[in-house]
Amino acid sequence: MQRKNLASLSAANETSKSRKSQGVYQPSELSRVAAEYALALGNPFDGPLATIPDFPSVPSRRMRCFSRGTFSTGTGGFGFCIADPYAFAANDLNSIFKTDATYASASGLTATAIGAGVQGATSNSDYASAAFGATTRIRGRIVAFGLRIRYLSTELNRGGIVLGVQTPNHTNLTGLTFAQLDAYECAARFRPNQGWFTALYCPAYDFELVYSDSMGSQGGVFSAYTSYPILGFDIMSPSAATTIGFEYECFGLYEFQGQAVRGMVPSMADPAGFAAVQTTAQSTMMRPHTGSSSAHAQKLLTAAHTVAHHTLTGFLGKVVDSGVSWIEKEGASVLAGLSTLL
Repeated sequence: MQRKNLASLSAANETSKSRKSQGVYQPSELSRVAAEYALALGNPFDGPLATIPDFPSVPSRRMRCFSRGTFSTGTGGFGFCIADPYAFAANDLNSIFKTDATYASASGLTATAIGAGVQGATSNSDYASAAFGATTRIRGRIVAFGLRIRYLSTELNRGGIVLGVQTPNHTNLTGLTFAQLDAYECAARFRPNQGWFTALYCPAYDFELVYSDSMGSQGGVFSAYTSYPILGFDIMSPSAATTIGFEYECFGLYEFQGQAVRGMVPSMADPAGFAAVQTTAQSTMMRPHTGSSSAHAQKLLTAAHTVAHHTLTGFLGKVVDSGVSWIEKEGASVLAGLSTLL
């Protein structure tokens, strides 16, 4: 029996060598919960229903809600579509602000009050704004959020500039001109086409990562505003006389927790993996991008693996690697020595 156990151990050692040579054994990779969080951050549209893998890891309900529609530039040659991720958690608050063909501003986001060419749109969340608060005992937090747009008008009129931005310190976009938005280092310019332009939410403060009963309100964890959009797109048409249209999709992934929440499932925490994902997101997600959201999420995940390799997660992986390496080098001789004693 002892010889059989030694033989099994030796076989397991060979299997470990084989798995490592094939790239299967990768101890410095992110945990599954951290990897899912990275994929959700990079692709809130159809990525995994992830949790924020930080403490406290209390049970939560995960929900994805969305809004779809169209918007256009107006008579002044400008138009916009911008979003408030905090109000988006409620289904009865305007959380998307967009323009129509009557919008007369000639400088950008100078007005987001509903009316005068500005329209509002809501999400299809399961909760109304009254559901949140200390009395109702429902709290929420944003896991991932994204707004994407693409050109909808004729090829003949295609032109102008699409300017995407997320304010780096999550200040209010309301009232900013095209030139002021363009001055942000994290802003990105595009030419209109049939591909998606995407702006993604990235947490800027630690208090955005905790459950709050002010979720589902205008401005959420920041303050009470009539509107608090922090990301989106400002459009400059080819000319004031040329109105161009776009379609948009806005998706939000949230976690909800509290006495009145039903359908909660266990959460898991991985502070080291979470830190690696957040570090990567801050350097790769602040600027809007073009192309496939799933491909962008995979790039974020790959970059997060690299960060993890050079931080605590990677250090622990190297410790495991060292142990495995010693077993591979010395294990056979130890087993051979033990075999002679049996």
